[in-house]
Amino acid sequence: MYLARSAPRDLPRLAFITGFASLKAQANKEEWTLIHDITFHDLRHDFAHRTRAAGWTIEEVAYYLGHVTKKGTPAIQTTARYTQVSREHVKDKLRLISG
Repeated sequence: MYLARSAPRDLPRLAFITGFASLKAQANKEEWTLIHDITFHDLRHDFAHRTRAAGWTIEEVAYYLGHVTKKGTPAIQTTARYTQVSREHVKDKLRLISG
């Protein structure tokens, strides 16, 4: 079982996954149609996207999500799969360029 093999650092994540599953189980029929296919992994992707939209650097997101190499540096390639820059975000950044 995954829980038995988990490192102590995984316990908060596992508690969240368990809590999320419990909330889904309590959903009524109408709520279930909206959330039945949402996974914990979907929530991580959504969080990463929202933090980038809020101005976090990709390194900050990588550290927060635990995407760190054995050397302790951010694993940018892993995090990049979680985040996608929107066209609007790029337009906003272009407006900031002076000249």
